[in-house]
Amino acid sequence: MTNGYVSACRLLIRKPLIAILLLVGVTIFTGMLGKRVPGSFLPDEDQGYFYAQVILPDAASLQRTDEVMRQAEEILRATPGVEYVTTVTGYNFLTGVNTTHSGIFFITLKEWGYRKAPDEQYTAILKHANSELSKIPGGRAFAFSPPAIPGIGTSGGVTFILQDRGQGHLVSGGEC
Repeated sequence: MTNGYVSACRLLIRKPLIAILLLVGVTIFTGMLGKRVPGSFLPDEDQGYFYAQVILPDAASLQRTDEVMRQAEEILRATPGVEYVTTVTGYNFLTGVNTTHSGIFFITLKEWGYRKAPDEQYTAILKHANSELSKIPGGRAFAFSPPAIPGIGTSGGVTFILQDRGQGHLVSGGEC
């Protein structure tokens, strides 16, 4: 193995044109391969459901939040491909805190076999929901996918411990 490696290096050092052509070939192959590989580590996938969050200003009352939640619920129910919408007013799913100014929706989609139309595909449903929810005055509303692997995602977080190896004691720990 070593002799083969040394021989290949010797050839490439003595024949720089071959080395340059090999480098260009590898670069082109890598570029073509990069276009075929998905752009994220864990791409969104159609799991048959998604979430939507509504957040109003901090001083908003529960009654005001409930009114905005009803508007968002109507939009979600009218979205093609949506079968059920479950509403929880007064809970912020992203922070896990009960508040009067936020709410969460659990949206269940129709079975995959019934969602044949292009506007009933997962990405189209999310895009439509976000487009319509952004029109609601008085608060922010947005739809988002569940993590591809439960517990891993922007809302799942990870637990870490940072240790100062020079001093040999715990410096910081927490969740992010």
